[in-house]
Amino acid sequence: PPTPTPTPPTPTPTSDTTEIYDLLIASCLDQDQTTGHEYLRSRGIDPDWAWEKFCVVWIDQPKKTEKFLKDHGVEKADLQRAGLINSKGNFLYWQPVLIFPFFDEDRIPVYLEGHIRKQDRKTKQKTIALAGKIPRPLWGLDQIAGFTNAHLTEGIIDALSLMIILEVSNVAAITGASAFKAEHGKQLS
Repeated sequence: PPTPTPTPPTPTPTSDTTEIYDLLIASCLDQDQTTGHEYLRSRGIDPDWAWEKFCVVWIDQPKKTEKFLKDHGVEKADLQRAGLINSKGNFLYWQPVLIFPFFDEDRIPVYLEGHIRKQDRKTKQKTIALAGKIPRPLWGLDQIAGFTNAHLTEGIIDALSLMIILEVSNVAAITGASAFKAEHGKQLS
């Protein structure tokens, strides 16, 4: 009988990828956050709350972020493993972008997504997902842990807005209607 072709394992967050995500977030703290803060305020979201609760940051100078990572010993192969190198071999965030970290139930960053402001878009692309085959979890799993019910929105900005409007924290988000997968349903049950 024919031998089945082995399926490569799905990449999972490792301690080195979470450290890279932490470093990327830290790199933004020395950058001007004004544009990101203005965008969040325009959507009714307090930027200080978004930072304190969700570590939402603005990459104002992508080259500075890339250099920060390299200066902290992050090699290109590490960036690629973390999904931060695009298909052209360049740093994923090549333009200013709002970064939304995704945390697991233990508040460990397991994924990042960049949001491009409408006025900054050079194409129709609104978000920048990690490159490669890194699975995109639901955003807000850390927020719904321990609840028997949760609100689910399409988009992180909508999730943040719903938290503010309803004064609740048990909100998760899918990042686009086509992004919802069967494994996300299991994460909610």
